[in-house]
Amino acid sequence: MSAARGDTWPFIHHYIKRLFSGETDGFFVEAGALDGQVLSNTLWLERECGWRGLLVEPDPFSYSCLLTKHRKAWTSNTCLSPSGLTNTSVHVSLSLAPMFTSPRWYMKGASHELGVTMRNPSYDNYLNSGVKSFSLVSCFPLATYLRALNVTVVDLLSLDTQGSEISIIKTFPWEKVHVRAVVVEVAAPEFQHDFVEYMRGRGFTLVGHYNDYIFVQEGDAALARLKAQDGWYVVVQEK
Repeated sequence: MSAARGDTWPFIHHYIKRLFSGETDGFFVEAGALDGQVLSNTLWLERECGWRGLLVEPDPFSYSCLLTKHRKAWTSNTCLSPSGLTNTSVHVSLSLAPMFTSPRWYMKGASHELGVTMRNPSYDNYLNSGVKSFSLVSCFPLATYLRALNVTVVDLLSLDTQGSEISIIKTFPWEKVHVRAVVVEVAAPEFQHDFVEYMRGRGFTLVGHYNDYIFVQEGDAALARLKAQDGWYVVVQEK
């Protein structure tokens, strides 16, 4: 979660409500769950629609705060592996430096795996401005979590992992798990043609993008619901 997430959260929430309003008992995965409440992409689905799911948050402080929210979801203080292999990585926890006045969760949400960059100079400068601490964290492929939970359908996959999102997606076994919709943060300033084509090859259509790209499976009821609403369509323009 970068500082820009504060700007994009209303955009994401707007789409989630339009896609899934009235759908009950769905399953979500949110990686980069932060404290489980601030700028959450799944809290509304849990509270208003009765969904359950999995919340993954590698930052120790954020995860401790998440536990106090008593979310009706499985939680894990680990990270998703971008390589598709189980490994241990160094997690960089960020805290707000004294000279900054932005909300502290924006900086805490920018905590990330050591060595990962956002490929956006303004974001990377923001990451470098925080007060850093380090910890070791276990990372597992997304499919490993789902297999442990015996989950074969994910209604919403939300990825905000500070730069490793596309690698996580490209190592995911799409043929084994049906995913209906994906929200993925992509901070790179240029439009990601190759990534959009990759998702299109897996049956997804891009319905909107800002700093996050929102994809829905072609033929899914949620996409039909979105198209049936007045003013649903946001022209996807290249950056």
